[in-house]
Amino acid sequence: MGVCQKTVSNAVTEFIEALNHPLIVKKFIKCNLGDERFCRSQAAGFARRGLLPNIVGAMDGTYVRILKPPHSGSQYYCRKPFCALNVLAVVDARGRFTYVNANFPGSVHDSTVYSLSKLREAFEEGRVPRGFCLLGDSGFTNGSDILTPIRSPRTRQQRRESRTSSRKQRFIYNERIMKRRTVPVKKLKNMKKGNVTKKDANLRPPLTYRSLLPSSGYNAPEK
Repeated sequence: MGVCQKTVSNAVTEFIEALNHPLIVKKFIKCNLGDERFCRSQAAGFARRGLLPNIVGAMDGTYVRILKPPHSGSQYYCRKPFCALNVLAVVDARGRFTYVNANFPGSVHDSTVYSLSKLREAFEEGRVPRGFCLLGDSGFTNGSDILTPIRSPRTRQQRRESRTSSRKQRFIYNERIMKRRTVPVKKLKNMKKGNVTKKDANLRPPLTYRSLLPSSGYNAPEK
């Protein structure tokens, strides 16, 4: 295009800094889990599409490849293997990003990123209205805050629960979870590849496709 590399780098840097401005992040990336009206609205969207009640977001992690930072050792190497950030993201029923955390290197597991996030903090401190939860894959621990697919029973409690539910019921449950979990997986792939269609641009602001938003994008309620 006849533009020098330094000019492009400066322009990209200014653009990213503008997108990461707290006022811009707060305007487009919203995850007000302390607000019951917000939770009910999110849950209604998932219920209409996947028949799963009380889901306030579908969550997944992805590796975003980066150049190895100096003096970082093996900290950023992921299981692929290459140097990366482990980015945790949550989307709503329409595939719009509501939370993005890019604060951890590739060596950190998805479940660890979540356990150290403000999302988990909100659940632990009881700020999320009772009964609402997130949707995740088997890489996360099933609990009152995350709904995951049912694995083959391993513990005594799981074996006891498996006897009270038929194989068909477990299949239907897992099928519904996996159906909704494909939403964040597809959106994260598009985010990394830059596949933003005209329809996406009309429905969602460009900021929702930023891969390195700060975790401050989560609007935690005041204590």
